Parts: sequence; structure tokens; C-alpha cells
Amino acid sequence: MFGIAGSAKAYTIENYQENVEDRFVISPVNLELTLAPGESSSQRMVVVNRLGRTADFKIDKEDFVGSQDPEKATVFLGGDYAAATSARDWITPEINEVNLNHGDRLSLPFEVKVPEGARTGSHYAAIFVSVSSDNSSGGKDKVRLVSRVGLLVLINVAGNNVESGEITEFKAGKIFYRNGPVDFSTVFRNTGNVYQRVKGEVAIKNIFGAEVAHLPIKEWVVLSDSSRRQETEWAKKWLVGRYTADLTVFYGFGGNLKDQESLVFYAFPWHVAILVILIFIIIYYLFKYFFSKFEIKKKE
Repeated sequence: MFGIAGSAKAYTIENYQENVEDRFVISPVNLELTLAPGESSSQRMVVVNRLGRTADFKIDKEDFVGSQDPEKATVFLGGDYAAATSARDWITPEINEVNLNHGDRLSLPFEVKVPEGARTGSHYAAIFVSVSSDNSSGGKDKVRLVSRVGLLVLINVAGNNVESGEITEFKAGKIFYRNGPVDFSTVFRNTGNVYQRVKGEVAIKNIFGAEVAHLPIKEWVVLSDSSRRQETEWAKKWLVGRYTADLTVFYGFGGNLKDQESLVFYAFPWHVAILVILIFIIIYYLFKYFFSKFEIKKKE
């Protein structure tokens, strides 16, 4: 679990010598909680103004869900509620708007309270901090630019939760390589009702069955009822022959569940082979030319 543990104290604003970066930042950017129905937790987030100007900041909440498209980690729902995983009404920031000078750091308390009778499983909501400004190019029309940054809150409601999932895709960038590196892509589908922290590893064996590489896959979070892709790379350049890549992923809150897949790819540095053949051809014709010009006679 990670996040900022807090108390029910009022928000505070302190000013520091911050660099002007034309942006603002928040921390943390994600928070994981496990709560029972009826239980609450007091937390804090920090907002830092590095815009180089005074600005009005708004704080609001929004549900988000996962997606079966592995390229979309999250889908934010705007004013709509998530059907089964909504948590935005469970979150109460102490304030909804604040004016911050450049360099101000806002320490903002918020409470997360799971209602009695809440459905078990994972619930998701984001706390968004936004600031707007009018951008004019000298004409009559003004464009309002809105920047926002969100804290993702993942709440597991304790109960009879289902942890299940599977690898739905494991592939290399190509079947045949001239040389490395080799890119691997893994898609994991979470079929349970709680989000999963998925870890993985790829063992690569040569044509003789000997392991030549062991690659860890960076951990990734897959929300319930969704799919997500993760990439890893074998950076070795010189490759020859047939290779087998065996993937194992581990998931579940105890990391005790796993799934496996394998693939085969081939590598041959044909550009080097062509160069070697050309060198041999050149040497052959040089020898042939040499022996056509000179005759070796046996001494009597």
C-alpha cells in the first residue's frame, strides 16, 4: 500500500522558493486502500503551484474504470458514475477550491468513507486538481485552457473477492530477427472483481535448451474487468539460431497465482553472412588470379 497517511486537521498553505515551470504538481499520484464497509480513512494530498503566477485551483472528483483495450489503462467518466465500481461519492476533500500564489504548497486533507452495505471488490475514483487561464492572441476570441492533474484512488472493499486473470497475448516484435534487441509484448486480462498488481519474467533458451537470458517485466496494475499491455526488451545485439521465450506472470494479492505462455523466434545475421561470403569470393578470385600469372616449377 502506498499513499500519505493523514489526520483530520485543516488544510495548510506554505510558501517555498519554487522554480517557475509553467505547471503545478500533486503528490501522491496514486493511493491504495483496503477498507471494510462502514470504515473510513483520513488522507492528505499536496498541491504545489509552479506556474509563476497566482491562480485559482479547483478540486473535484470523477469515477474511472479499466478497459478491454490494452492500450487504455484507465477511462475517466466525467459526470457519469461507474456502474459497479464507483467511489467518487466516498471521497470528501476539505475544500473544493483555493487561491494559490506561485510557490505555495497546499496540504489538503480528504476523507475516504466506504458506506455500509458497499459491494465488495475494487472501487475507483480520481481527485482532480485543475486550473484555467484565458489565452488571447490579440483578437476578440479568447481560448480558455484548462490543465488538470489527478490522484488515482483505488479502494478494495474487503469480502469474498475474486482474484482471477490470464495472459491473452504474448508476442515478439518479429518472428525473424537479423540482430537484437528483441521486444516482447504481454497483455494480461483481469477477470476478477479486484485490481491486480502483475509481475512477470521471461526466460529465453537457445536451440539446445540452455537458458541464455532471464528478463524481469516491470510490475503493472490491471484494473478489474480490464486488459493492459506491458513491454520488455532483450537488449542483446548478436543473435544466431532458434530461441524459445517462456513467459510467467504472477498476480493476486499474495503473488501466489500465475499463468504461463511461450513463443519461438529466430535470428540470423544474414548481413554479416553476406559480407563473409563476399570476402571469401574476393579471396578466391585473388588466389585464382595469382596462380594464373605465376607458374610454380619443381627444381631439378
